[in-house]
Amino acid sequence: MNRNDPCPCGSGKRYKHCHGSVEPAAPRALHLEALAAHRSGSLTKAEALYRQAIEVQPGNFDSLHMLGVLQYERLRYGEALDLLWNAAEQTGWTDPRVRKNLGLVLAKFLAPQADARQEALVAGYIARERARHASPVIAARVSVVLPVRNGASGVARAIASVAAQTYADIELVVVDDGSTDGTAEVVTRCLSGLAFPAKLVRREHQGAARAANEGAAQAQGRYLAFLDADDRYAPERIERMVAEIARAEPLWGFSQFGHQGDAGDDGSSPPRAGVPR
Repeated sequence: MNRNDPCPCGSGKRYKHCHGSVEPAAPRALHLEALAAHRSGSLTKAEALYRQAIEVQPGNFDSLHMLGVLQYERLRYGEALDLLWNAAEQTGWTDPRVRKNLGLVLAKFLAPQADARQEALVAGYIARERARHASPVIAARVSVVLPVRNGASGVARAIASVAAQTYADIELVVVDDGSTDGTAEVVTRCLSGLAFPAKLVRREHQGAARAANEGAAQAQGRYLAFLDADDRYAPERIERMVAEIARAEPLWGFSQFGHQGDAGDDGSSPPRAGVPR
């Protein structure tokens, strides 16, 4: 049948304007075709198909969303923002994918400001570090405070690590927080042969924090360095800490630590692989 002939249904219309009319492609079919083009990298084709789907159905959430993503990928951030905002409105802001992609677009608008702030922070940090290193080191006695409770099996290694420090001007204050094993006897034996001032403070059990405070109150040094009874210092630890922070500022500092496996008394086993420092 010729499309210009009367429609056989008897409507009086030409066939092409009645049952022979070509229905426009459904929005879903257009969207899927656009999505396939998008995934294959045919962005121009995908954009045209997304727009066609939206023209057929202006509230087409999926096509609004993906056209916004496509425009983001093409660095057209203004249009991407409008499209993604419209898509978010269509769902009442309930779709996490749209919120995420909208956040990426907003981040692009804020990036220049963020870069400027980051540059200012880095410049300020560098200036502070230069000023700190230019100021003289105030070398003085360091008091190592070592709280311990029922640590007879490991406290000797902790004390030995203090004795092995390359920084000479130190003292050691061990606070026995109410141990019920042989901790006090082990500590007394270890302290007897040290070449620097050291003392044992015994008290009823009140907790590690109060034991540390008690040790700080008993200390005579300008600086405090805390050590747990089951930990050990690296030999250069105090020397390096003094070199870094023993100035008018900063008032405190910290160092990295490593986790070692089952070491012997000499603590010579290497750090276990994969353990973060």
